[in-house]
Amino acid sequence: MVNLIIKTAELKSTKKTEKFIESYSCPAISDLCSTQDINIHYVAELLGSEVLLTGAIRGALELECSKCLDKFKYTIDIGITQSYPDSMHEIDINEEIKELLVLEVPSVPVCRESCLGMCPECGSNRNSLRCTCEHKPHDPRWEKLRLRPKK
Repeated sequence: MVNLIIKTAELKSTKKTEKFIESYSCPAISDLCSTQDINIHYVAELLGSEVLLTGAIRGALELECSKCLDKFKYTIDIGITQSYPDSMHEIDINEEIKELLVLEVPSVPVCRESCLGMCPECGSNRNSLRCTCEHKPHDPRWEKLRLRPKK
């Protein structure tokens, strides 16, 4: 894991630092996606008694659709704007990057809005195959009404 620590003593002499991290991998989301292609770019600058951090997290994740189980590419583009007091010796932004990425990953990933999901009868992906299964919605709460004698 890349160490994302800004040393304020160095920043006080340079007034500004910029960093680009290519191929960042976040362990907090590794269970949710099969591949991570993430880049982080940030600028930290000293403004008065504050350190202003600006930047972006960009890239793509490979997620599994919760409806059809196909893998799909999910693009991320997260802006970073945060300020810290310059009295801190070190500013560790690892936790903030992790939180931003965890919040960006959808809790129920879907490959597209029109995803038809899997057939509950035969298990085929209804986006790619047209199954011949008969789909009758069945709600057990209405079973008693269905069985009552007809007049």
